[in-house]
Order: sequence, then structure tokens, then C-alpha cells
Amino acid sequence: MAVLNTLEGGTPHGRKPKSKTADKVNSRHPNDVADTTCSSNNTTPHSLYAILQILPRAIHRWLRSKRSNSSILFKKVTFREMLTGILLMIPSTATVMLTYYGVSVPLTELGGDIVQKGQALAFAITIGVFSWLGWFYLFGLIYRLRGKRLGASLAAAVFYVLSIAAIDAPFNMLALGGGSAVQMTLTDTTIFYEDQKSAIFARATMAQRLVPAIQAQAERFRKLEEGEIKHGTYSGSPGPGKVSSGFGQVASLLDTTLTELKSGIAASQQLQSRISAASSQLKRATFTQGPIRPRVEAVSNAADQMDDLLGRLSQLDYAVSIEATLTSLKAIFPAPTTASSAFEKNQNAQLGIIAEMAKPVAEALQSAATQLRAIDEPELKRVRPQDAMTAIRTKWKPLFPQWLAAVFIDIAPGALLIILITAFREVEARKGDEHDDDQVSST
Repeated sequence: MAVLNTLEGGTPHGRKPKSKTADKVNSRHPNDVADTTCSSNNTTPHSLYAILQILPRAIHRWLRSKRSNSSILFKKVTFREMLTGILLMIPSTATVMLTYYGVSVPLTELGGDIVQKGQALAFAITIGVFSWLGWFYLFGLIYRLRGKRLGASLAAAVFYVLSIAAIDAPFNMLALGGGSAVQMTLTDTTIFYEDQKSAIFARATMAQRLVPAIQAQAERFRKLEEGEIKHGTYSGSPGPGKVSSGFGQVASLLDTTLTELKSGIAASQQLQSRISAASSQLKRATFTQGPIRPRVEAVSNAADQMDDLLGRLSQLDYAVSIEATLTSLKAIFPAPTTASSAFEKNQNAQLGIIAEMAKPVAEALQSAATQLRAIDEPELKRVRPQDAMTAIRTKWKPLFPQWLAAVFIDIAPGALLIILITAFREVEARKGDEHDDDQVSST
């Protein structure tokens, strides 16, 4: 029986064990069961009460975090204000160096002595100190002002900064782009004289091309004269006469023109060789890397030589000789008149023969003279490299980025000042919001 009772879940003595849960339930008082039922029905009021207790603490924590952000921003802005005031000494020192270099460039070109260089250094230090003091005062004071005082301070600051920039920017530009500007004027000078040389050489080249043609025509008329004297080829009667004399005169005129052209060409070739040498010196001084001042002097000297040689070469007018030959041809062979006798008819016939033979030559000479006149004679004027101060003004378009950099050096801290003023205004706005929040939370 004991074994049977054990298999059925009982004890060996025939009794079932009691559970702990049942014991706890049975041990409760009837009133406790009633309280449990009531608390399950009142969950919502207790939750609202807990939320109302937590909400003020959350608002207080949010306000504390906002105060913390405001104080952090204030510390950051104050630190950057102090750091900017210190770092402004670096661009101010750079301004001193650039200004001194810019002021000393004209002095170097004029051969300034040590006293003038000392004056340049004093001027550069003055500009640098004034620049640093101006920004130091602005970064330290202007953001603390309000109303009319702020407006007056801003107007004075704009006038101060623009005055410093107007005084200092050209000297900064001399340091940044003075050499480039002078190099541009060297290139312009070389190009100008190369164009003049090419135009004048074109006239001499065309005159050289006329020499073989005129020489061939002179030989042709010499042969016509000999044939007329020997055989009477055109007049029908051998021996000297009107026709042979006319052929000889045409040949003589062409020989005279040829001699004058050859003389002018020989003189031109001598001048051209000297002009080419001066042009080589000009280009070598312009495009060789090295100190700018010796190259400017070399270009100026070469330009002086070019002015003299080109002026002498331009006086060699080849068209004058050709036009004089044409005038002589018209005088030798006038227009035929009405013949009143057989002799005059014969004279007119002979003149017509000569004129007919000389007409193509006259037309060719007239065309050559027209072409020589058509070549534009260059305007002879003096062109020289400019000094650095003039060059940076005349070449401001290609040097516009350097001009921006020269001005930016003096006015760039203004952008930082605007950012700093905006940051301080943000700090004050946050402090005002915190004060309002404190009043709201206290009420």
C-alpha cells in the first residue's frame, strides 16, 4: 500500500504534499485579496502622478544643458578672440615685409642710398603697426558696442581699413606682381620693334625682287638699240636714228634706276644686319631669365639702337627712283601730234614704235611703285619698358588676381570680425533665452 500510494503521488504514509503557493494563498487575509483587486483598477491615476513628478526634473535638466551650451560657446568665442588678436601679428609682419619691398623697388631703380632705404623701412613698420592696432582694437571692442556707438565705430573702422588698403595695396602689388608687370612691358617693347622691323624689311625685300626684272629690261633695250643700228629692225633703215636713240634712252633710264635701287639695297642690307643684331639683343634681354633691372637696361639700349637704325632705313624710299624713271619716260616720248608733213609722219611713226616697246616697261614700273607705296610705312615712335609702379597700373587686367591678393591682405580680417560679432550676438541671445526660461520655471 505504501508503494501504491507513492506511485499515485502521495507519501508513503498515504497523504498528498501541499504546494507552497497554495500555502501562501491560504495564508492571506481576505481583506488583502480585496486590496489587490482595487489596485489593479486604479493604475491610470498613479501613472499620471508619476509623470507630473518627473516633468519638472526633465525641464530643469534641459535648461541646465542649454546653459552649458551657452557657456561653452562663450568660452570658444572668447578664446578665438584672444587667438585672433595674437595671430594678427603674423599678417601684420607680412605687411611690413611686402610694404618695405614695394617701397624699395622704386628706390632701387633710382639708386637710393641707405638713408632712403631706412625711410622705406620706417614707413613699412608704421603701416604694419597701424594695421595691427586697427584690427586689435576692432576685435577687442567693436562687438561690445550697441546702437549709435556701434554705427559710429563701424563707419570709422571702414574708413580706417580702406585708407590702409589704399595706401598699402600698391606697395603689396609691387612686391607680388611688379616683376611680372615689368616683364610684360619688356615683351611689348620687343614685339613693337619686331613689327616695325618686319614692315621696313618688307619694302627692302620687294625692291630686291625688282632688280632682276629691271636689269632684264635694260639688257633687252640695249639689244634693241644694237639691232636697230645694225639692221634697222624697226625703222627699216640701218644706222643710228630716232628709234635706236629712243631705245638707248630707255635702257639708260633703266640702268640709272637699277643703280639707284642697288645702292639703296646695299645700304639697306648693311642697316638690316645691324638691325638684326639689335633685335637679337632685344629678344635675348627680354626672354632670358635673370634679374629684371639689368634686362630692362639692356632692352632700353637695344631699343635706342633700333630707333636710330629703323629711322635711317625708312629714309630709303625705293619708289622715288621708279617714279622719277616714269616721269622721264613720259618726257622722252610725248604723245604724238597731228603730222603736217612726211617728216612729221615719219617722226610720229618712229615715236610710236619706241612708245609701243616701252609701254609694257612703264606699266610694270608703275605697278611696282604702287605696290611699294601700298606697303604701310610703320609709325616711328619710341617705346620703352615701363617702371614697376607704372607697369602694375597699365597691366592691371592680366594682373587682376595679384591685385585681389594685394587688397585681400589688408581687408581679409574684416570677414573674421563679422563672424566674431555674429558669434557674440548668438551668445547674448542664448543668455537672454536662459533668463526667460529661468523666470518661467520659477513661476
